[in-house]
Amino acid sequence: MLMKKIHYLALALVAGALVCGCSDEKEPSTQNRGKEKPVVTLTADEVDGGSFTFTIAASEQASQYAYAIFEGTGNPAPLAYDIVCDEVGNLADEDRENGNYSHYAFNMSDGASATHTFECEPQGKYEVFAAAITSTGLLSEVTKMTIEIPKIEFKAGNYTVSYTRGNGTLGKFATYIELDEEDPTVCYLYADWLGLFGQIINPILVGQVDVASKEVVFDGTCVHPANNGSFVKGFGATFYQVDLGLGFDCDLVFYGGGNSGKEPIVALMDNKGYLTDISYFEYAAYDSEEGTYVGSFACEDGVMTYVPEEDEPAENE
Repeated sequence: MLMKKIHYLALALVAGALVCGCSDEKEPSTQNRGKEKPVVTLTADEVDGGSFTFTIAASEQASQYAYAIFEGTGNPAPLAYDIVCDEVGNLADEDRENGNYSHYAFNMSDGASATHTFECEPQGKYEVFAAAITSTGLLSEVTKMTIEIPKIEFKAGNYTVSYTRGNGTLGKFATYIELDEEDPTVCYLYADWLGLFGQIINPILVGQVDVASKEVVFDGTCVHPANNGSFVKGFGATFYQVDLGLGFDCDLVFYGGGNSGKEPIVALMDNKGYLTDISYFEYAAYDSEEGTYVGSFACEDGVMTYVPEEDEPAENE
């Protein structure tokens, strides 16, 4: 289920400033006697390894409603007045420039509910508090919701890599990622790289899975499929020799990133453990006798899309 992320304005409480400025109920007043308090609710819509999406909603009596997010559990509940008037301290870390607010207030004139996705730390725990206020300053009770962020589980399996070739055209090829049976931080990436030469002369890359940084790093260690499964260390070395019908054998060289072609290839992981992007790499055919390249085939802007098994739902869509 895709969740709509709300892009908030930079200033939260402009329209509600008059409410918060004069309605703290600390002075004797009879204007709210017998009136029904507003009610605010919180609903957790989706929780993954690096974010949670929730919906805040207020009853029709409310004029304004707001939430405040705290890291950890057992936080003292803030006052309802402080929540709706943005006077809460010690909030969770946020990134306001990118719409990641740990506090925000809404006006009923813009809608009785709102949905927000909060980007957060993996395996963290959070508490969300919410409150509402009427136009005459009648406050709701404070509502609380606890969120526990799960550990990201890396998703191995079949992926399609869509990429831009060096000449600007688009290409696509299939890959398969397998986790090491004894060490789940190690994986093996099988591919008919760029659809060029066939499986037997393609390197099997060995990767380090780092769910904390949401990356899989391939440092150039390869399993050689045509040499009894031996390991080859480092990008930029001759991997195989093949006759391409040019009258001489060509050296096939697999390059990683950077100007030297020896920097790691990095695949990025999303909050659900699926790979989404892969960095630059290149496969080249080289005439060692003449000292010239016969051809160079590069992958730029690689996008990785998980391909579920027939009986498996496509969770990352």
